[in-house]
Amino acid sequence: MNNNLQKSSVIVPFAETVNQQANKIYNIETAASVSTGNINNTYIFTSENKPSSQISNGALGQSHEYYNLFVIGGEEFTAYKNGYFMVPKDRALTEYMSADIKDEIDSLTPEAIQRVKSFPAIFCSENRQYGKADDDQEAFFGFITEISVQDNGIKIHYLSMYPVHQDLLNERRDEFNIAGTNYFTELNRTHWCVKRNNLYETLNDVGIAV
Repeated sequence: MNNNLQKSSVIVPFAETVNQQANKIYNIETAASVSTGNINNTYIFTSENKPSSQISNGALGQSHEYYNLFVIGGEEFTAYKNGYFMVPKDRALTEYMSADIKDEIDSLTPEAIQRVKSFPAIFCSENRQYGKADDDQEAFFGFITEISVQDNGIKIHYLSMYPVHQDLLNERRDEFNIAGTNYFTELNRTHWCVKRNNLYETLNDVGIAV
């Protein structure tokens, strides 16, 4: 279903540079922990998996007011992947979100889709335990690149970027505006919702620079 994005020393048709700033940066492969600094990462992709030009020109994920949260049972997300997955219609923009933004976007008109694509995203599989993820379970920061409304569900095309320990989302759920208790959170349930939350600021506050 999904095509892997690859770092490659042989095929170099496209490079994407991402600037990262934070008091402490954890997700840099060549520097596991950097006290302070401004780091540019260049990611190399194959031509078949070139990310949308919308990312380079800033059309995706620029919102600092809302973010998309996807929890998809049975889907295994990985870093630097350009692919798609399906969301059941009865779990798409129907729960765990405020009425004002729901009313604005749940029609998924072309205008609403453009609005949704302006929100950054967190992509998760369902928690493997009640209210808790396994130690090796990762969620990923990324972007929606396209949305298609089909008879069998909502098809979400995406680009995943940086890993986020999924249990961090469970443990710091109030900061991410994620509903739940110690025994069950919304990360235990397949759905797609939109959260009123500055995801960039929240990730930075918990030590993850994007």
